[in-house]
This record gives sequence, C-alpha cells and structure tokens, in this order.
Amino acid sequence: MKMPFNMTKYHRVQPSPWPFCAAISTATFTTGMLEWLWQHTTLGLFWGLFSVLLTACFWWRDVIREATFQGKHTKLVQSFIKTGMLLFIASEAMFFVSFFWAFLHFALSPTFEVGMTWPPLGVYPPNAWGVPLLNSTLLISSGFTLTWASRAVKEASKWSAAAGLLSTLILGAIFMWVQANEWWDAPFDIRDSVYGNCFYMMTGLHGLHVFAGLVFILVCFIRLLRNHFSTARHLGLQCAIWYWHFVDVVWIFLWAVVYVWGGWAEGTFFEYVKKGLNLE
Repeated sequence: MKMPFNMTKYHRVQPSPWPFCAAISTATFTTGMLEWLWQHTTLGLFWGLFSVLLTACFWWRDVIREATFQGKHTKLVQSFIKTGMLLFIASEAMFFVSFFWAFLHFALSPTFEVGMTWPPLGVYPPNAWGVPLLNSTLLISSGFTLTWASRAVKEASKWSAAAGLLSTLILGAIFMWVQANEWWDAPFDIRDSVYGNCFYMMTGLHGLHVFAGLVFILVCFIRLLRNHFSTARHLGLQCAIWYWHFVDVVWIFLWAVVYVWGGWAEGTFFEYVKKGLNLE
C-alpha cells in the first residue's frame, strides 16, 4: 500500500512519562512559591524546584539523544520545533501582557483605594536610574554575548562560542543576584497595595524566566563542549537564543513601564513638566 506522504520525514514520539512529571513538578513548585510568599516556608519551593530540574534533565536527555545520536530530527521536524518554540514564546508574551495591562490600568486611573494617585500613597518606588539601570545594562549585554556565541557556532569556532555562552551565563547570574538584592532592600513588599502586587509579580516572573533561560543556555554550553553542535545543526542553541532575546525585550518594557514611567507618574518628573508648561 502506497503511503500518501513520506513517513521518514516525520518523527513519531514514543510514549514518555516526562510531560506528566513536568506537570506535577511545576504544580509543586508553584504551590511552594505561594507558601514561601505567605508563610515563609521554603520546603515546598525547593522540592518543587528540584523536581522541575530533575524532570528537565531526563526529558532533555531523551530529546538530545533523538536529535544528536539517532538523527530523528529531520528538516521537517526541525521546522515544527521552531514553530512550536515561537508559539511558546508568543504565549509567554501574552502572559506578560496581562500583567502590564493590570499595572497600566491602575496607573492611568488610580482609584480611591490607592489614594487617587500613582504610585499609591505610602509606596516609594525604586529609583529607575540606579540598580534597575544596572540590571538593564547587564541583561542587554548578555544578549550581545549570546549573539556572539551564535555567530561563532556558525563559523565553527568552538572556543569562541564557549566564551560567549559562558559570558552570558555570568551576566545572567549577576542579574539575578542584583535583582534578589533589590527585592531584599525594597521599602515595600507584595502586600503593599496594587503597586506591590504588580511589581513583585512582574519582576518575579521575569526573574523566573531568566532562571529558565540560564538553565537552557547552560545545557547548550555543555552540549557545545561535547561537540553536539555543528555549523548546520544547532537548533537547540537557536531556540535558547530566541528565548533569551524574548527575556531581554520583556525586561526593557518592564524597566521602561514599571520603573521609569510607573515611578514618575504623578511624581517628580511630571510635576516639573507641569511647572515648565505652566499647567498649574
């Protein structure tokens, strides 16, 4: 019987326990995060994080084996993977859009509950031109080093690519450390009005995406050292680059909207503008 299309171009995935394990471990991590925020207990948080990382290790091991050693990722399969990655990034973008929408809704029309002003009464937002600007510089620089690594892989320069990936990992780790210190020193917390809610949700979720991106790039770094990439086949690295640039773009919008505009709205900057234009 003649097949209507060439089945050798496709990859029929074998039954795997990892999607189920990923769902359970992600739910555990989310529950642990809520416990940490409200009850300051870290057992569920660390157990969930450990289970997520363990599941990722086993799942990625199987995917790497299929792609690198078994040759099951044909050009058609790779095109499907690229499409899936782009759709995943688009869904994550919509996730952040919902939080930006909430922040701008309250910032543009502050209600009586927040004192009819923005930032709300009693909330002192961080200086956008201090630590947040440093973090922006770190993250944007990491995007350049990752692009450098991508170009080096295409030119078959293994150690140059390794230096680029390692630089990206270092810059991303410094970003997370600086972000954690900003959280620790902030004069408000997640319970302080809607500003605190939106600020910690947006920066926290972005930090979680940075952590995921660092894990992604670390796996690519290890694969590079083990000669899994070539000038023609480096799909995993390409997906990691797309994801990291998405994280960069989200942070630029977050810094501009939450730190710069959100901290100045109805504040010093706009007061100077009003006085300069003689609007009062």
